[in-house]
Amino acid sequence: MIKLLEWDTNFFGYKIGEAQGLPDFEEAKRENYKLLYVKSKTRIPDLDSRNCFFDHRIIHRKELTESTEIENVKSLRGSPLTPDLINLAYEAGHVSRYKLDPQFRNDEFKKLYKEWIQNSLSGKMANEVFGYFENEKCLGFITVKIKDTEASIGLLVIDPTAQGRGLATVLTRAAESYAESCGANYLLVATQATNTNACRFYTKNGYNEYNEELIYHVWINA
Repeated sequence: MIKLLEWDTNFFGYKIGEAQGLPDFEEAKRENYKLLYVKSKTRIPDLDSRNCFFDHRIIHRKELTESTEIENVKSLRGSPLTPDLINLAYEAGHVSRYKLDPQFRNDEFKKLYKEWIQNSLSGKMANEVFGYFENEKCLGFITVKIKDTEASIGLLVIDPTAQGRGLATVLTRAAESYAESCGANYLLVATQATNTNACRFYTKNGYNEYNEELIYHVWINA
């Protein structure tokens, strides 16, 4: 059975659905779907034979223990959307499935990630956004969502000119401290399995592999 994804459909301007396991292609055609997200724990040979793009996501999780004060980091919640923040959001999406899938041909990932940071700043998609600043310039940010006793990182990005200086660790510590202060016991974050640098970063900072899933993009009549 295919589930209509109303937000994605309205946002991208064409009908998008979600299915678990091999979808019913006749149903998809009959219902005029253009794109299906198919989620699975394992590879699906029929979709592989169709050369469908897929994203292998690793969910990392860390148990939270204590909160600490972090320097050079401040809240961006409620701040206006600036060109610097938009460019950082684009950088955050450079390895996303919306950028890597060649069937997205109209810079959909830029539209999506601009919306993501805008809705995070406004509180719609995140409870908090932290930015790292030097000389009043934002060199990176992280978004945090709280849900009951778990929290999750949505976006974490560092300006390419400031990478390799440990700023991602500083922002992650800020997110952990905030989540712990809100009563969360765990902080989770999803990364692409192919993004080995991110996977190594989270392992180094005390995160364990908690779960994983494959998300296929099945374009109908593509």
